[in-house]
Amino acid sequence: MAYEYPYILTDSVTLSANSTGTAELSMGETEEFEAHEIFFSSTGSFEVTSIIDSASLPYTNADSNNPLPSTLFTTSNEQKSDIGKFPIPLRIAPNNKIKVGLKDTSGSSNTVRVFLRGVRRVR
Repeated sequence: MAYEYPYILTDSVTLSANSTGTAELSMGETEEFEAHEIFFSSTGSFEVTSIIDSASLPYTNADSNNPLPSTLFTTSNEQKSDIGKFPIPLRIAPNNKIKVGLKDTSGSSNTVRVFLRGVRRVR
């Protein structure tokens, strides 16, 4: 029997000043996730340099030369835009993960939390 319920998938990365890191949001072998929205919480400014899955399929053309600034995204305190809402669900298959490349732009240590809001299915 499969179960389906609302879920928020999260990971956090602590970045040194002006350094890069990757948040990884994973599914186990008996679960899958349908993400409807991505949002962030951080202790400073940052950029998103990539969003890819385990098979290296990109979900943005952002890179280190053309990043998505953190000011575009919804934070836990405010609603800035709908940019973090996916026009169709982003699916994470069993034994797969979404990797979000991040770069600190605050000039000091920065913890960035990534959240995917959607539906989790467990079989």
